[in-house]
This record gives sequence, C-alpha cells and structure tokens, in this order.
Amino acid sequence: MDITEEILSKLQLITLDAINHAGTKALEFEPDDESTLIPFARSLSELDWAQSQLIGAIEAGKFDKLPLGKQRRMSDLLDRIISELSSIESGNDYRKSLASAIEDLYEIAWDSGIHNLSDKFLGYQSKMNSLKDFEAELLQSQVTLEKGLSLSEKLDTSSKSIFGLEALSKDKESTLQSLVTTGNEQINDASNRGNNSAFSD
Repeated sequence: MDITEEILSKLQLITLDAINHAGTKALEFEPDDESTLIPFARSLSELDWAQSQLIGAIEAGKFDKLPLGKQRRMSDLLDRIISELSSIESGNDYRKSLASAIEDLYEIAWDSGIHNLSDKFLGYQSKMNSLKDFEAELLQSQVTLEKGLSLSEKLDTSSKSIFGLEALSKDKESTLQSLVTTGNEQINDASNRGNNSAFSD
C-alpha cells in the first residue's frame, strides 16, 4: 500500500458521523478558558472540510503530486486525529489536542491549495517527486558500486599477495637448488682432486 492509499483509508475512517459524535460527546465536558465548545465546533468543521477536500484530491489524482514531506505529515496527523476522536468517544477530554491536530492538517491542506491546484503546478511537482525518487535510486546504486569497487580492490590486493608469495617461494626453491648443485660440484671436484692425488703417489 502506497502512502496515497494509506491516507485514503485513514480519511475514510473520519466519517461525518464520527465528527458529529465527537461534537455531541464534547457537550459533556466542562468548557474552560482555552477550550470552549464554540472553537471546538469550528475545529470539527475544519476537519470535515479537510477530509472532503483530501478525498476529492485523491480521487482526482491530485494528491500524489504534492510534496512527499507534506503527504507524510498529513498521514501522521490523521493517525493522531483518529486516535483522539476515539478517545473523545470513550469519554476522555482530548479536545485541545484534537483541535491542535485538526488545525495543523487544515493548514497543510489549505497552504497546499489542494482544492484548486493547477495542472501546470501538479505537473511540476510530479516531476520533482520523480526526480527525488531517481536521486534516491542513484545514491543507492552509487553505494552498491563503491562497495563493489572496494571488494574488487581487496581481491586484487589479496591476489597480488598470493602471487607474490608464490614467486618468493619459487625464488627460494631456485636458490636452494643452485646451492645444492654448487655443493655437489664442489664435492665432485674435491673427490677428483683426491683421486688424482692418490694415483700420483
């Protein structure tokens, strides 16, 4: 499941019934200076707008053209919103936290202009996202190539070391053979001289 499908599945959990239930449940909580029923009701209205706009953008093939960072941020916010809607439904007062998450989601959706993005901008952003994917693949290929070159160099060094030892061994063998030959020649010379001396006597 790609991130667009993931976000769509989350958005479909935020139904109008779920939003209305949260608003009704909030009536049971005591209002305070920072979180009153009126701002919370406005937050739920913003959530309804953002949910419908985002689903519309996905169905129109626009959403996946947005920057990947914004997509991931919205996905995280949707997780938080779904969790806190459930908590409110269970009787826990998460109005301030939920309102904050809704505001962040609303701002991202609004700032992205998801409701009126031009095809030209979408095309540009799509190319940017593709370029980022290509850069990531290129970086991975470069890392793989560097590892391959490093391994090749190590193998080459090991090969040279092995061949060097073989050459050294052959040199030692040749030297030893030469010494043995020289020794035999000297022994033969000495033996011949000894024999010659005996016959002369």
